Amino acid sequence: MKEFDDSIGKDVVYGPTMGYAIDYATKLKDKGVNVKVINISQGTELDSKVAEAVKKSGLSIKACTHDAQIYNGLVADANDLGISVVVSAGNSGIDASYNCLVNADKTISVSAIRSDMEKASFSDYGNLIDLTAPGVDISSSVPGNLTKSMDGTSMAAPHVSAQIALLYSACPTCSLETIEEIVQEEKEEPKKKDQISLEEIDDRLMTIDDFLK
Repeated sequence: MKEFDDSIGKDVVYGPTMGYAIDYATKLKDKGVNVKVINISQGTELDSKVAEAVKKSGLSIKACTHDAQIYNGLVADANDLGISVVVSAGNSGIDASYNCLVNADKTISVSAIRSDMEKASFSDYGNLIDLTAPGVDISSSVPGNLTKSMDGTSMAAPHVSAQIALLYSACPTCSLETIEEIVQEEKEEPKKKDQISLEEIDDRLMTIDDFLK
C-alpha cells in the first residue's frame, strides 16, 4: 500500500496519510477482504545531529503524545476486526519512545538484529519494543523485478508480519489474541544459527501445532 501521495513527499514521517493508510486497510475488512495483518515498515530516522545529542545525553524523546492517541483509536479499530498492526521501531539508534506508532497501544513494535543475533547499530530500542527480527543485509524486492540487499527496521518488521500471516494460514479461525500470544511466546533469548539444531526447529513447529489444536 502506498502511504504517501506525490504532493506530500517521502520526507514526511507521520501525519494524516499514515492514519489514512491504516484506516483504508481496516475498511477493506469491512468490504470482505480477509485482511489479517498491517505491516508498517515506516522506519523513522531523526536528524543525525538530534540523534547524536540524544545518544550522548542518555535521555529519551517523547514527541508523539497527541498522535499516539490518534493511532490508538485506529489500531483499536483494526484489532476489533482481528487485524494485527506491526510497526518498525526506527533507525536512529536511540530509545524508540519518540516513535508515534511505537507509543500507540496494541501495536507490535519490532527492532532489528544482525545475523549474529546482536542488535543492529542503527536500530532503535527500549521498553516499548515487543520483538526483534533480522534487519541487516536482507534481500528485498526493488523496481524492475530485481532484488537488493537492504538494512533497516523496515526489513525486520515484515518478518513478524509474515509469521502472523503463516500462523493464520495454519489456523484461519484463530483469534487475534491467540495468534499474537503465539508470536509473543516465541520470544526468547536468541541463539546463533549454528546453535539451533534441526530437531529443535521441529520441536518448535510441533509446539505451535499443538497450541493451535
